[in-house]
Amino acid sequence: LNDMDTQIPVNQDLVKAGLKADFTAQLAQLKSELDSKSSNDQTRFEAIKAMGKLVKDVCFLAPKMLSLLLKARKGSNGQIGFAAARALGELAKAAPNQKTLEALLKAVEDSHNRVRQAAASALVELARTNPRLAPKTLEALLKAAGDSEPYVRQAAACALGELAEAVPSLTPKTLK
Repeated sequence: LNDMDTQIPVNQDLVKAGLKADFTAQLAQLKSELDSKSSNDQTRFEAIKAMGKLVKDVCFLAPKMLSLLLKARKGSNGQIGFAAARALGELAKAAPNQKTLEALLKAVEDSHNRVRQAAASALVELARTNPRLAPKTLEALLKAAGDSEPYVRQAAACALGELAEAVPSLTPKTLK
């Protein structure tokens, strides 16, 4: 009998509590990296990317992450804003709610084209997981499809195609 064959009883509540504490500690570390005056843009960028990956595993942290991502996006450069918009896309899968939608709607109108591009791509995730938010998503994507930057227009066009597949009943006529 080797170690792999041995069954050890595990208290699932303790495991869940341990994982929650571990994820909460990870989020606290990422928050400290974002808040630190000594953190450079690359460190902040990596912290935001890590949040996007972390939210996939632990949606109970979504409200805290949304708050941190919004704070990180304010007054940020294009790279930080881009990472935050992508992380918002991951958050949209875990917490497809009005607050996440509002954050993405602001991001799709950001002054940095990469942020608008990432936000346009992320918006479809919201509608896919919460079809009630699809009309506002469609409205924003139609606007983004007329953006001055070709990459934003391309992202919006792709997202519109995905949205049409995800919510076939939604058309521009349903907005009126």
